[in-house]
Amino acid sequence: MRDRAKGLPSQAVLEGIQAVFADAPLALLVLDCERRVVLANAAAAALAGRSDPAEMVGLAPGEALGCVNRLDDPRGCGWGELCQSCPLGSGVRDTLATQAGRAGVEGWLPVAGTPGRGRCVRISTAHVVVCGRQLVMAFLEDVTERRRAEDALRASEEKYRHLVEDISDVIFATDAGGILTYISPAARRVMGYAPEELTGKHFSAVVYPEDLAGVERRFREVLQERLGPYEFRYRNGSGEIRWARTLSTPVRENGASVGLRGVFSDITEARRLQEQLVAAQKMEALGQLAGGLAHDMNNILQAMASVVMLVKSDGSLTPTLRARCEELSDQIRRGAALTRQLLLFSRQDTARLEAVDVNQMINGVLNMLRRLVRENVELRVVPADGEAVVRADRGQLEQVLINLVVNAADAMPEGGVVELRTGAGEGKVWLAVRDGGCGIPPEIRRRIFEPFFTTKEAGRGTGIGLAVVHGIVTGLGGSVEVSSDVGVGSTFTVILPRDRERPRTPSGELPSVEGLEELAGRGEHILLVEDEEGIRTALAEVLTGLGYRVTEAGSAGEAAVLDDAAQPDVLLTDLVLPDASGVDLAVNLVERWPRLAVIMMSGYTADQAVRLGAAAGMVRFLQKPFEIHRLAQEIRAALDERAEK
Repeated sequence: MRDRAKGLPSQAVLEGIQAVFADAPLALLVLDCERRVVLANAAAAALAGRSDPAEMVGLAPGEALGCVNRLDDPRGCGWGELCQSCPLGSGVRDTLATQAGRAGVEGWLPVAGTPGRGRCVRISTAHVVVCGRQLVMAFLEDVTERRRAEDALRASEEKYRHLVEDISDVIFATDAGGILTYISPAARRVMGYAPEELTGKHFSAVVYPEDLAGVERRFREVLQERLGPYEFRYRNGSGEIRWARTLSTPVRENGASVGLRGVFSDITEARRLQEQLVAAQKMEALGQLAGGLAHDMNNILQAMASVVMLVKSDGSLTPTLRARCEELSDQIRRGAALTRQLLLFSRQDTARLEAVDVNQMINGVLNMLRRLVRENVELRVVPADGEAVVRADRGQLEQVLINLVVNAADAMPEGGVVELRTGAGEGKVWLAVRDGGCGIPPEIRRRIFEPFFTTKEAGRGTGIGLAVVHGIVTGLGGSVEVSSDVGVGSTFTVILPRDRERPRTPSGELPSVEGLEELAGRGEHILLVEDEEGIRTALAEVLTGLGYRVTEAGSAGEAAVLDDAAQPDVLLTDLVLPDASGVDLAVNLVERWPRLAVIMMSGYTADQAVRLGAAAGMVRFLQKPFEIHRLAQEIRAALDERAEK
C-alpha cells in the first residue's frame, strides 16, 4: 500500500477502481493531483500501443500515451486546460464522488506504435474525491474512424460545393409550391441577381409575364415526372429580357414530390445564333428562287427587247410609233432593273468594274428617274465641282441611285423635293439623296437594311431595295450613312473610295440601228447559240441588220457539229444551255478555232469563274436584257481584240 501521507489513494481503493474499469471498453486514466497516472485500464494501454497497463503508472499522460510534446503541454491538444478546469471540491470522504469537467477536446495524437498520422482521441475529464484525496479521471475515446469519415465527408462536400459554385449554369431547388429554396452563386453572374435576392421567392418573380403560364404548366409536369428541357424568357437583374433553358427533376420524400431541383442556363446568345443561321438558310433559299425567277424574266424581257430593236430599225416607222417603242423600251428597262435587284439580292449578278463619274452617271439616268417618280416630286441635282470618279459597275451604281430616289419619293406622298448632291475629297466620293418626308423613327432605322423589311403597304414595296443598296456599296468598299428626323426628312449618304482613272464618256441617248454605223459589222461570221427560240430569232435578225452573217444553233450539240469550213469569227452563246454550259462549249470551240472571240450572255450566272472573269475584264459578258447598242459595242470590241491577236 502506498503512503497516504503523500496524498495517494490506498492500494485497496485503486484495486477496487481498477476492478471496476479494467474491462471497460473506454480507455481510462486516473491521475493524481500532480497529473501522474496512478491507474490505467487495458483499453488505455491498447490505445497507447502497450501490452501492460502497469507500464503507464507513474508517467505523465502524454508520456504514457507516447506523445509527450502534445498532451503534457497546455498549449497542445488541451489536456492541461482540461485538468486545470476540473473543479476541486471537498467531496465526501472515503466515497467516490464526481463533478463534470470540460466536455472534452479532440485532437490527432501520434500515439506510440501507431504509424502515420496516429489516432484521433477525444479526451473528457472529471474530478473525483477518493478517501479525501482529489483525483482526475480522464476518459479517452478513440474517434479516429469517425473523424476520418467526417473529414472525407467534409472534403467531398467542399469538392461539390466548389463544383456547384464554379459551374457556369445556375443550380436551383424549389419546394412543391414553387418557392426557391436554394440558388447557387452562379445566379449573380448568369442572371444578375445575388442568390439571397431570389431565395425564398416564387420562381414567377423572374419569369417574363407572357411566358409565365407555360412555365407554371411545365413546373406541374416535372412534379409528375414528365421530364425534359424547357425554354422560356426571363428578366435579368438589369431588366433585360433574355432566354433561358431549365432541366429539372422532382425531389421525392415518402413517395411524394416535395419540390424539384434543376439547372438553369442562359441561352440568349445560342438562340440568337440559331435565329441567324435559320435566317441565313432562308435567305439562301430565297436567293436561289430569286435567281431562277430573274433568269426566266430576263429571257422574256430579252425577247421583247429584241423585237423592239427590230421594230425601231424599220425606216418607215412613224414618229408616234417610234415614241411608243421608246416607251416600251423604258418599261423593259424598268423590268430589267427589278430583275437585276433580284440578282443582286441573290448575289448572282455579274459586275463589270470600271471608272465611273458619279455626276455623269446621274445625268445619264435622270430622265428615267423623272419617269419613275410622281409628277409632284421634283428632282434637284447639286453636282460636285469637277469629276467624282469611283470604280464600280455602272449598272449597279445606277441601281443604288434608283432605289434611293424611289424610296425618297415614296416618303413624300404629298410631293416635295428630292435633292441629289455629290461631292469628292480626301480620297472619298459621296452621293447624298435627301427628302423632306416623314422621317424614320429610331426603332425602324435599325432595321431598314434588313432584306424584306418594309413599312410600305402591301403591293408598294418588296423590302429588298435598301438591302441591295447596302450590299452593293459595302461590296465596293464603301458605306451608307443615314440621318433622319421624324417629320422633317431623311438623308442617305453613299460614301465610296475615289478612283483616279479617267472614266469613259457615256454614250448618252441610246442610238437606233441606223445610228450604229461606226459599230456595224463588215460581214463577219457570228455563231449564235441560244435555246430560247424567240430570243434567238430576234437576235439573229438584229445581227443581220448590223451587217453580220449569222449561224443559229439551239444547243451546244448543234454548235459542235458546225463544219470547219464555216469557222465563225465570234461565238455569242447563252451561258445556260440544255445539254451543256456555255463555258464548256466555248472551251471546246476555242480548241478547234484558237482565234475565235467569245461573248457570254445570260439572265443570271451561277458560274463563279465567269463572274470573276467579267469583273476583271477577262470575259466578255452581256447581262440580259441588253440594248442593241450594248450588243454592238461588245461584238465590235471582241472583233478588235481578235484582230490585235
